[in-house]
Amino acid sequence: MHDAPDFLRALTIVLCVAAVTTVVFQRLHQPVVLGYIIAGLIVGPHVPIPLVADNETVQTLSELGVILVMFSLGLEFSLRKLGQVGPRAGLTALLETSIMVWLGFLTGRLFGWTSLQSLFAGAVIAISSTTIIVKAFAEQNVRGRFEPKKP
Repeated sequence: MHDAPDFLRALTIVLCVAAVTTVVFQRLHQPVVLGYIIAGLIVGPHVPIPLVADNETVQTLSELGVILVMFSLGLEFSLRKLGQVGPRAGLTALLETSIMVWLGFLTGRLFGWTSLQSLFAGAVIAISSTTIIVKAFAEQNVRGRFEPKKP
């Protein structure tokens, strides 16, 4: 179990770094989710001077962040909109997810992981990449059909 004051201090640091990166990336007109990834690198344990030294606390906070992102996507999900986009979106989602699972599986096997571990890594990559794309598109107001620009 985490010591409450240390955990709250770490949570405060993480939220402050995330707030700063949010403002910076909004002003740069970049997806805020990219700022959150940079914030994770800043507070993570793999920097020369870690802001949050306890690896267990960083792990807990990162899991909480993933849960909140997935929850926010679930709040925005609409079966009516899904029905409107039809089979084309379903085919695209199936293709993108399959490719990401396959690439994650191959990467896991290159690391020497078991087949089950590699499959799990591929599934995690597929879910997280889709989540990041959806968030980035939502922030950039990318909607509707994509058509190539005419010269």
